[in-house]
Amino acid sequence: MKKITQKFKILFFIIITFTILFKCSDCLNYFFQDNKNISPLFSRDFKEVPSDIFITPSQLKQKLRINPNLILIDTRVNNQYNNLKIPNSIHMPIYSIKTKSFLKNSQLVLINEGYAYDPLIEEVKQLVNQGFRFVRVLHGGIKSWYKSGGKLIGDLYYMNNLSTISINKFLLDKDYQNVRIIIVIPHDKNNYYYIPDAISIRWRENNLKKNVENLCDHINQTIEITELYTIIIDNDGSLHDSILANVEQKVTSTIFFLENGINGIKEYLASQSSQKSTQQKKTRNQKCPYCN
Repeated sequence: MKKITQKFKILFFIIITFTILFKCSDCLNYFFQDNKNISPLFSRDFKEVPSDIFITPSQLKQKLRINPNLILIDTRVNNQYNNLKIPNSIHMPIYSIKTKSFLKNSQLVLINEGYAYDPLIEEVKQLVNQGFRFVRVLHGGIKSWYKSGGKLIGDLYYMNNLSTISINKFLLDKDYQNVRIIIVIPHDKNNYYYIPDAISIRWRENNLKKNVENLCDHINQTIEITELYTIIIDNDGSLHDSILANVEQKVTSTIFFLENGINGIKEYLASQSSQKSTQQKKTRNQKCPYCN
């Protein structure tokens, strides 16, 4: 009797286990199938930006009142500078600053779009090593300067063009833990797995108010380190205008959008895969130089 009872318990346990696994097929699908969507290219090896190289817009305004001779160097491409710039700033490509030895004793503040900080950080390190006395990077770039009430010269409508980040620019900063990545997707849960460690928010149709509140709450959450910016990724870029109009003024962080969203990531990965396949075919077709 005891053996029958024991067998019944084992059988019951097996049935319950398979029932749970069947009910949780979505979880199994994630581990055995959806994880294939995670590309090593978009995984994140966290590193922190040294906070002492930055100067905030408010600190810069105060410093300009004390030292009007402080030099503002805009490192963006020429057409961006010509369309919109901070008064009295000068345009100079980032690589050429180190060649201007006469600037070593000046106070320099480097300005960019508010993202792609990696080249600026490396440049600041080189300049300091070469004896430049004071070099800082404007935190949040020109967009943060405008958001803080700073004056700009040029076409203010051009500011909307500065809200989108290309895949290549995103790859420069993705490893910095100071960058907050938020994915907003109406559907298709598989898209959440393209970027591990990103914050995932379900964007529900016909519920703009709730969506905005939820997104603002996540963006305004304080973090222990100096945040660089928040990048928002949707399916295809169609939510950019709506989010920009309803969220930007309600959050403290500077926000940007990944160009073409998840679709842009898929296209980029497909392109990389195609290039890799082509290169492998070329390598296989190469003749051995020692066999000729």
